[in-house]
Amino acid sequence: MKTKKAGQVKATYPDQYPFELMLEFIACCKDVIKYFHNHHIAKAHLRDLQLSAGARTLVRATPTRWGTIQAMCQTLLESERHLHVIITACDFVQGTSAQKSERSKIKEIVTDDAFVNNLRKALAILAPIDVLIVKYQSNKVPISEVMPNFHNLPEEYKKVMSINIITRQEFEYLVVLAQRRFQFMYDVAHGLSYLLDPRRIGDGLPADSRSSLEEVLINNHVDDVTPIDDDRKEKLYIQFTVYFISATKERQANTFRYQMLSKGSKTVLQYW
Repeated sequence: MKTKKAGQVKATYPDQYPFELMLEFIACCKDVIKYFHNHHIAKAHLRDLQLSAGARTLVRATPTRWGTIQAMCQTLLESERHLHVIITACDFVQGTSAQKSERSKIKEIVTDDAFVNNLRKALAILAPIDVLIVKYQSNKVPISEVMPNFHNLPEEYKKVMSINIITRQEFEYLVVLAQRRFQFMYDVAHGLSYLLDPRRIGDGLPADSRSSLEEVLINNHVDDVTPIDDDRKEKLYIQFTVYFISATKERQANTFRYQMLSKGSKTVLQYW
């Protein structure tokens, strides 16, 4: 994404931004989609080829729907060989000077040696994010899964880097972005739910974070009347300790009760 820095009129890329070429590539993909959307003969020819192979219609990327970028890349990849058939035909680059220029550009984009690899790279970057977007469209997902899902993103991108789809610099940038997004939306409720989920019981939390969350828990107001005194804090902490020991034993023994939670047959709320 381009942003305007103070005192500048033209938008620039953020400092150390490693995806400038990918953004330019996505813009080229949009040009290809636009061409086939606006030229009905080429569009009909492409659709015939797609139908014969069971490929989907090209998807146009729209600013208000993030997932359409992924769908655009996926449908272009599925139809790459069909696009080649059309744009490499001897009569493709013809017409007026403007038409020839437009068609030459489309041909150059699709026949570029990096076209397929860039599509695959875009899809590999977007896939882990899309998984979470689809998951959290449901209102049945426990809030306790937010922390482990975000913390797992670096591992997903490490896999992508390990097969040389993204560079070390791109990997590090994606990790920072994920961390910033998590920090932006994080609330203490995410931490408490992670601590009180018997499937998680605060796994992997740094000692200081865990202590802070326990402090929030035992100092939590029940209502506007009940005082928070030492006696109540002690009772809450004892209850939390009993829960932690019990949940840990059940998980280690893989009890039937724990299996019901793991499979989703019983929700965390039902557990409590």
